[in-house]
Parts: sequence; C-alpha cells; structure tokens
Amino acid sequence: MEDKSPLNIETEIRIQKGIPADEAAAGVDKDLTAQGVWIQPNINIIRSHAPLSIRQYVTMIAKMSKVVLQNASATIGGNLAFGSPALFAFAILGLFSRPWHPRHLVEQLHLISLLSLTVFATFFTYWTNSRFYVLILVIFCIWAGAGVVAIEQWANRTASAFGLANRKQIFFGDTAQLLAVLTILAPSAAWASSAFLSTRDTWPIKVAAFNLARSGHAMRFADESSPFAFHAHADWIWLPYCDEQTALQYLRKKGVTHVVVNGSVISARPYLKKWMEDGVPDSREVAELSAEHIRVFELSPRK
Repeated sequence: MEDKSPLNIETEIRIQKGIPADEAAAGVDKDLTAQGVWIQPNINIIRSHAPLSIRQYVTMIAKMSKVVLQNASATIGGNLAFGSPALFAFAILGLFSRPWHPRHLVEQLHLISLLSLTVFATFFTYWTNSRFYVLILVIFCIWAGAGVVAIEQWANRTASAFGLANRKQIFFGDTAQLLAVLTILAPSAAWASSAFLSTRDTWPIKVAAFNLARSGHAMRFADESSPFAFHAHADWIWLPYCDEQTALQYLRKKGVTHVVVNGSVISARPYLKKWMEDGVPDSREVAELSAEHIRVFELSPRK
C-alpha cells in the first residue's frame, strides 16, 4: 500500500555505506546502467528492496539519531516559518500553565504521543523538510493559545499588584496578549513574504521554458530538478551522477534533447561546474537566465 519508504530507506542505507547522497540517488555506471535509487523506475527498487530485519532497522535508526534529533529540534524550536522560537516558548508555557487532572493527563499524553510519532517517522526518510512537522505546528498552536492566555492573566495580575484600576488591568492584559501573538506571527510573516518573493523570481524560468515549447518539437529535458521541463510540457529525466563522458552517452541513450545547467546546484554532479563555465559538449545554448544562474543547451542531433 505504501511504497515510498523502500525508496527512502534504500537511499539512506547507501548513504550510510559512504556513498554520496547525489550518487545514491542518481548514480549511473560505466555501461550506462542506472544504479541510483531515484534515476530508475521506482518499481525496480520497490520490487528488489528486501525488507530489513529488526537488527538492521535498529542499526539504521541509531546512525540517523543525531541528524534526526538535530533536524527536529531546529524545526520545532527555531523554525521562523512556524513562528518559533516564540511559538515553542508559548507552547511550553501553555502546556504547563495549569495542573493536569486525570482526563487532562490522558489528552496531553495523546498529543505528546502524536508529536513523538511525527519525529519518529523522519527516521525513514533520508532528507528533511518543514512540511514533515506540520502536525507539530498544529498541536503547538493549541498549546500556545493557552500560553498566550497565561501571559494575559500574568499582565492583569501584575497590573493589579501595582494598584492600577480594573480598566487599566484589562488594557495591560490585552496589550500583553497582542504582543505575544505578534512575536509568533511576525517571523512567520517575514518568512512567508521571503518565500513568496523567491517563488515570484522563478517566473523567468517559466517564460523561458514556454518559449522553448513554442517550437512544437518533442523535447526531453535532463535536469537536477523538474520545474523547467514541467513548464515546457516536456519529459524530464535526472541528470546522472557519473563522469562527463558517461553522462553524455547516457543522455544520448535516453533521447535527451535539452540539458539544464543550474549554477545553484553545480556541486550535485561532477561535470556541472565545467558545463556551467564552458557549455555542454556538442550542443548549442538556447537560453540563459543570468539572475537565476541557469543555462539551457540543446544537444546536437545525432549524425
């Protein structure tokens, strides 16, 4: 029913054996056989993947524990997209702001178990992303709501201790509550704004891909990621991880017509730095997006 875990686990096992992550994902050997987990049809890996024994799972998890805990703590405690560290602080305050009665204890342990399972699930993927922790964001918002109320009550009581009138007590309580919410929303809004601007900056990629697609010819793009091919309504294959000559032979074998060289990921393949500087051998440049550090080359037809 669920077949993505074998792909992630197989990739992680190769990485733990000392194979670079990019090679584990997209490696191709000298005879042009795809060896990487993701560069070949997923069904090949799913069918060939042998279920791990309990001992192998324990070994894999033990080796991943440091990275998983670092990723989880960084995301939970300091992810600006989630409004942390303020969200984390108010969530902890809200969690312990009142005593746990028996029913309350069961409910809180239920939520804590969901948080633990969310983190545990990341042991079975070889990379990390904020979206893996969305459930934590939801639960933290519940707890943080109680934390914000606790801050409001603290401000009310502090104002009362100074002998201020009831109206001023309410004012200071509301102000404290507003400031507490803003400390959560402000970093999240700043991150969202930056993300939207970054997404808008990819517009030239869409325009360039659309212009290439206007030729009406069937195209197949080789790239480290798929957006260019997507916007060109073309087929896409991974750029192989191998030496330059093997890569060129592999691209010909796969019927690739265009190669996208992205300067932001030139370290992902051994030959990309050379191709970014000198161009792809036996090809002509058909697009250059200087701001995005992207060059697109059309391979010359076979003679």
